[in-house]
Amino acid sequence: MNKAVIFDLDGTLIDSVPDITLNLNLALSNFGFNAVAEIDVKDMIGHGARNLVFNAIGKSVSSETLDKVLNFYNNIYTASPFVKTKTYFGVNDMLSELVKRGYLLAVCSNKPQITTEKIVKTAFAPRLFSVVSGYASGGALKPDKKAVTDVLDKLCVLPENAFLIGDMVTDAVAALRAGVKFIAAQWGYGKVESLIASGATAFAAFPAEILKFIR
Repeated sequence: MNKAVIFDLDGTLIDSVPDITLNLNLALSNFGFNAVAEIDVKDMIGHGARNLVFNAIGKSVSSETLDKVLNFYNNIYTASPFVKTKTYFGVNDMLSELVKRGYLLAVCSNKPQITTEKIVKTAFAPRLFSVVSGYASGGALKPDKKAVTDVLDKLCVLPENAFLIGDMVTDAVAALRAGVKFIAAQWGYGKVESLIASGATAFAAFPAEILKFIR
């Protein structure tokens, strides 16, 4: 019987805030909006690119303007998504050990699909992940459980045989709704108190600690 571990991307496998902030500010500046600080971007990510841009603009704008800024951001970020981005220390060793233990690995991100695929291809060994899932137009975003169940269906894994690792409330809620065991990545961008309030009960302080929960 197949078993799997599904990973969020930003704040879980990679520290991507520097590149997100750089490209977001280029997009904002291009349309005359104020730049945002890296520390503030950490609180904005995890809900998809559209929500990121909306929150970064910080004021009400027309849908047309939002779309223009979003498209500009998506284009420049997708072109160079892994300049300042780093894989968290210990992540690759943890992933290798999970494979040895017989787990299928997958990525479930709220990033656009093309950007998610490009980052995973750059950062990790080929075929390490059986499924790489990002946001596609008309698709589901976490915390919608469908974002997770769609990955499970592709893996042919039942919810009770899967874990989801993430750092944000959106990850925790999506996992719980999908019936998947959730482990919070404390090294990421999420706040512990918010994760606890969302129902998270298992916390890993660093990547290797994941292996204590997943045998």
